[in-house]
Amino acid sequence: MGTGSADLSDNPGSAEQQADDVRKWRFELDVDTPGSALLTPKRSATVPPGGQLELALAHIEINAEVGTSKLTIEERIKDSPDPRIEEWPLAKIPAGFTTGDFRPETILVDSGTPAELTWRGDSRPGATYTMLHDGEPRDVTDVRYWKSPPLHRDTAFTLVVEVTEGGNTAEYAMSTMVTVARPDLAVNDLTVNGNTTLTHLFAAFDIGDAPSLTCTAETDGFLIGHVRADQDVPDTEDPPPTLTVTVTPAGRPGRLTSVQSRLAERAPGDPGSRLTAVVPRGPRSPSPARARRRAPTA
Repeated sequence: MGTGSADLSDNPGSAEQQADDVRKWRFELDVDTPGSALLTPKRSATVPPGGQLELALAHIEINAEVGTSKLTIEERIKDSPDPRIEEWPLAKIPAGFTTGDFRPETILVDSGTPAELTWRGDSRPGATYTMLHDGEPRDVTDVRYWKSPPLHRDTAFTLVVEVTEGGNTAEYAMSTMVTVARPDLAVNDLTVNGNTTLTHLFAAFDIGDAPSLTCTAETDGFLIGHVRADQDVPDTEDPPPTLTVTVTPAGRPGRLTSVQSRLAERAPGDPGSRLTAVVPRGPRSPSPARARRRAPTA
């Protein structure tokens, strides 16, 4: 109560108290504590698990000072000695100033794609808009549209609106959330129930007609290769097209894996005989991820 920037109203009796269940509950201004409203049960009313009550203090006459007041909520429960208390900020902005409708263009984006956010808000001297996200705050006072950096995990955005007048500041915040499809995984402890394969993003390449190719593994992973004969190679002929991979960890002998292909006819979508090699980070491997070899002619 009062006329200052941190006070909400100098006429607390103007508040109109409203409750969505007046049969079991009484919600009224507290005559013993001006500026307070008291919710009490009628007879033996209770709030069951999962239940809720909706309360409102409407038509309050706000004082003329811009600033941020607060609403204090105190809950006392039977047979519990200590009350539970919360405080909610209440921004008092100049009459006629409006802002809102803060939302993303789409609530689901692909990994590596930015979010596009829009909102509405008045422009006036002393008003600033700041975007808070998983990065440095951005001043967005002069725009009503903002594209974020590329997202790789679910991200919350908060738009903070500050209005200063007469040396006093009112602050109002709006929040929204954007979900990322196939996000990067960042955890401290991970429990897996069942079979799980963790791999880096794959990259495919074709060795063409080169006899060999040497690569260095940047991460742990798998090297998957395919070989397919351009024409059938009878069992009596040797050698058939062969794909060979040698994985050579630093300071250790190389591990060789190979696969052959004698048949040219394959089912639709079948890339050929498959080879899979486990590759720890760092080894060099003369190997392709996909290769085709023409069978030697007789």
